Amino acid sequence: MKCPIEMYFDGVLTGGKNLHNRELGHARTIHKALRERWNLHHPEQWRMKHLRWFLEAHQKSEDSENRYRYWLTVKKIMKRRQKEADWTPRLQGPWTITPRKKSV
Repeated sequence: MKCPIEMYFDGVLTGGKNLHNRELGHARTIHKALRERWNLHHPEQWRMKHLRWFLEAHQKSEDSENRYRYWLTVKKIMKRRQKEADWTPRLQGPWTITPRKKSV
């Protein structure tokens, strides 16, 4: 049986199984952080300010690659909420920059 966050993301996840698992893991992390901080139990309760807090404050100590990957998950959340046009301009930050590949 799927957990609520998995059911919520049905239809917006693309790519292979590994990518699905990674993005679901990110979604669970976001869900847990917002539940603990604001007692929000369902993604439909999330607002732009909550996701901005997550990206700015909760992820501030993460490296740029990890923050970017969480940004990609936040974009899926916005797509599922049908808020991309409204929220994307106001959720700009260093997390939206694709990290450079490390040269070998």
